[in-house]
Amino acid sequence: MVGLEARVTSSVPSRVGSQAADRSTKSNCARSGLPPSRPLAGGAKLLWLGWLLATSLGWAVGWFVGATFYGETFGGFVSGGLGGSLGWIGQAAILSVVERRLSVYWALSSVAFWLAGLGLGMALSFLAAGTVHPTPVAIGLGVLLTGVSQWLVLRSRVRRAGWWPIVLVLGFVVGGSAVSIVRLISGGAVLGGLGGAILGTGIGLTTGLAVMRLRRGQRVSRQT
Repeated sequence: MVGLEARVTSSVPSRVGSQAADRSTKSNCARSGLPPSRPLAGGAKLLWLGWLLATSLGWAVGWFVGATFYGETFGGFVSGGLGGSLGWIGQAAILSVVERRLSVYWALSSVAFWLAGLGLGMALSFLAAGTVHPTPVAIGLGVLLTGVSQWLVLRSRVRRAGWWPIVLVLGFVVGGSAVSIVRLISGGAVLGGLGGAILGTGIGLTTGLAVMRLRRGQRVSRQT
């Protein structure tokens, strides 16, 4: 009997602590305007695979359209703008399986800041009178602004999301390096949709692993 009483007594604080944590999470979610999280349960691997495929497919379609219909003059800008936008929307579609409102924020903020970054980078390059190549500047600003916007969305749901912009930059480095290697091997051939798929795979692989890592973190705090 003494042992039973000890086990019952020791389990009470843990239940109280768990209930207090649940109340704290719901309170934080209410302040952020987002519903409480639903666990990803056993479908985590399927969600990660969907994230990877959605990102890769979005970039592949964007690069194919840009290379096929817009040529060298505007093709790069169209490929980047459309590929990135479709990639972010594809990621949002995967997020909607878990939280619909979060997915809407993700899509809207990512697409808006990605296009704004590309446009600003192109404008700055033209103002520099051709002394700077527009593509690296545009992509760099696009990645920076998109990474910050995605972090602002994630920080309302998980702690330790402050390094998300670094993850996104790493994804572009991985994907871009893979594209460069394939071009080098193929003798500089224009890859079209294949190039987009390779880039998107690098981005989706890196950010998808980060999402799976973040989902295991404690749910929402307004601090990051």
